Amino acid sequence: MPSTLPIIGIPCATYARPHPYPLAHGNNETYIRAVEVAGGVPLLIPLVQHESTLLAAFQAVDGLLFAGGVDLDPAYYSEEPHPALGSVNREQDRVEMQLLAWAKQFHKPVFAICRGFQLLNVAYGGTLYQDLPSQYQPNLNHDESFTRQQRDLPAHGLRLANDSKLAELLGTTPFAVNTMHHQGVKDLGNELQAVGWSDDGLIEAVEDPQRPWVVGVQCHPEEMVRGEDLRWQAIFKAFVEAAKVCRNEAIQA
Repeated sequence: MPSTLPIIGIPCATYARPHPYPLAHGNNETYIRAVEVAGGVPLLIPLVQHESTLLAAFQAVDGLLFAGGVDLDPAYYSEEPHPALGSVNREQDRVEMQLLAWAKQFHKPVFAICRGFQLLNVAYGGTLYQDLPSQYQPNLNHDESFTRQQRDLPAHGLRLANDSKLAELLGTTPFAVNTMHHQGVKDLGNELQAVGWSDDGLIEAVEDPQRPWVVGVQCHPEEMVRGEDLRWQAIFKAFVEAAKVCRNEAIQA
């Protein structure tokens, strides 16, 4: 009997292993658990070579979660690499950019986190600060939760726009979030709406108001769900519910 649970695709990162083991494809367990607890079926999408294979994977899922990870190749927003640019994964960029393009075209729900948030902005035509400390000169340590080795550590405030999906689910009162990034949104992508800002004014949440569910956040809610701040469970549940609606619409079409 076919399952009625919505399937959430999570594109993989790749990890080098000692010789003679080949490259491994995977992602953090916290994304998988957050989707599962919210009622979705997490499905990892490897960095496949052929577009037809990737399209089949896209067609099999009802929503896409783009996770954190390494820096995005600045060639995607027509810039040369900054000296402080971290490692990039061009195969992951290629796969995720294509999946985002299809999700946008076919209105599949998207939840973009950290690197995924930055990827979302670039896919919509925006640009990034390649290195916040040297290019934005923030008043905050935007990598504090990582440097203090506590991934769910609430390190700075997040202020949400009153009329946003996120505010509807999380409330309009500013609250603290974790932070683990050295890049950030510079020029906002076309069609995206900034709906969240850090204490030093950096854009840290976006939505696409023209589509049913496209939400991006710079923080790592998958880590906070398993910690003391449980309010982010509402975001994952709303995302999974949007994917369920997408699944039901596809079945009825």
